[in-house]
Amino acid sequence: MTSVVLVPTVIKNWNTDELGAIVKFAAKNIDIVRGVNFQPVSLTGQMPKSEREKYRITIPEVIKLVEEQTDGQIDRDAWYPVPITVIISRFIQLFSGEEKMHMTVHPACGMATYVHVKRGSGGEIEFTPITRFVDVEGFFEYLKEKTDELEKGKNKYIVGLKILYNLRKFIDNEKQPKDINLWKLIFNIFVRHNYEALGEFHYKFLYLGMMHFMDLYNYDVQRVLHCAIHYLVPGGKVIPFCTFNVLPDLYRDRIQKEHGIPIKEWVKIKGYHTVGDAIKYKRDIKRLESTELYRKTYAGFEEYLNKR
Repeated sequence: MTSVVLVPTVIKNWNTDELGAIVKFAAKNIDIVRGVNFQPVSLTGQMPKSEREKYRITIPEVIKLVEEQTDGQIDRDAWYPVPITVIISRFIQLFSGEEKMHMTVHPACGMATYVHVKRGSGGEIEFTPITRFVDVEGFFEYLKEKTDELEKGKNKYIVGLKILYNLRKFIDNEKQPKDINLWKLIFNIFVRHNYEALGEFHYKFLYLGMMHFMDLYNYDVQRVLHCAIHYLVPGGKVIPFCTFNVLPDLYRDRIQKEHGIPIKEWVKIKGYHTVGDAIKYKRDIKRLESTELYRKTYAGFEEYLNKR
């Protein structure tokens, strides 16, 4: 494993004071951490309204907290709903002639952004959202126009060259961080297929996203209709992720009971060495914490490690 994406569950009044620190931790270790994908908690089981309000947190609230805890560097205007990526995937599909996946999820299901990371010699970290120096909305409108041209049969190479040439117009060189040339990076990635350029992008930019899975208290049929994550179950039925897990009596529990193997029967077939503690990974916490690598990695974040 050479890289990871951190996927922290966010629970109000539990870890909502740590969001900025999580992003900073990821930025500090950007050579390994490619992104952070926050997941606002999905509440299960019987829970009175007062308890739900105590722990419930929404995507807009997470965005606001990230803004506050990064001193406004990652502001609320930096985020876009996931389905905006359809503009890109639709263009690539027409340009390449190959079917592409389109993230046509409901806008309330997720948000995302990219932020440039500048690490100082003293450990300080500075964030610059890509929206600060790229006219994202202007570029997407332009890309939609060019996609329409492809649909009408215009030569794809002429369209592609025009996009590359005009891409500069959407990048503010004065506001762009001095250690990057975004246009050159994009050119090398998409035209020259330069893997090193792609690597440079990921070492300079941190992906931030969030996905809010539903529960019985906020179940929304419109969101289900736009779901992009599914379970394929025996019999060939395709079930949206939140439907499968939020309505367990109808789907998850019933299907698992119908097609699963009781633990006693499994043990008879496979043996005790395949279940329980025998297959659990057990970390030696004290040994881990005593290493120089651990101390170096978590330096500056001790207050969060000692919080509980």
